[in-house]
Amino acid sequence: MMLNEQKYDSLIAEIEKNRNLVESDRFLFYELHKKVSKPNDFVLNRILIPELIHQMRYNDRMRLIEDEEKEIVNFLEKRRNKNIGLNRYEYNYLSYLNEKYKLNYELNSPCYPRVQSIGIKDFEELVAFNSSRNKLFEILINGLRRCGELYRLEIIEAIIGGSLVDKHKINPGDVDVIILLPQDVFWRDLNNSTLNTIINEFKDDEGSALFDLLKIPSNSDKNLYLNYEQLTLIGNTPANKSEEQIKTNSFRCRDIFKLTLSLTEL
Repeated sequence: MMLNEQKYDSLIAEIEKNRNLVESDRFLFYELHKKVSKPNDFVLNRILIPELIHQMRYNDRMRLIEDEEKEIVNFLEKRRNKNIGLNRYEYNYLSYLNEKYKLNYELNSPCYPRVQSIGIKDFEELVAFNSSRNKLFEILINGLRRCGELYRLEIIEAIIGGSLVDKHKINPGDVDVIILLPQDVFWRDLNNSTLNTIINEFKDDEGSALFDLLKIPSNSDKNLYLNYEQLTLIGNTPANKSEEQIKTNSFRCRDIFKLTLSLTEL
């Protein structure tokens, strides 16, 4: 028992120093947290779980076990029901976990959008029906060409959503694109240096991105959070567009479209 207490205290010290625990130490921490005489709920709820949530957003290799995800659910649901509410990312992650584990919280979740395959000519007819949309369509074509060139792709697969595919938006502000990359190419750009290079080539006079580019590995499990986050992002219009203090929301779902093109077609 004494050894458990000592090991638990050493893990607490590591967490308090803002050091990310390796997977085996995380699992040991949860096990010991249930056994020790004085479990440190403050460190669990104020440091470790928020850091795991942060890692899930920015570390594409991060995978959590069921116990961890359910700890996060409890943490987020408690915050949602307090005055503090959730930020947009936390709300999305809670929605994902609520559906994954069929927890039946009273939570309006974004829909998982339908992805329709479409040819480039048909897509142009669908979205480029005025001058501002024509300009965005040109940005789309040029952006996809740069994806092919910089990622060295012979075949370019991309999913387009956002306001460009919403016919109610007469003058959409940008193009929302997810590029599907072969697994090895995806992991080589883990720090998004190529992704950001492409984004920075397409900005307006005020510095806002016109080619809003995301990436996911092709042929990956659609149930992974990375896929859920990005597809629901471009496939839904939230009623509440606030970034913080969200307790509930509602969403208008829209179809999104997949283009498959050779680099020579661009």
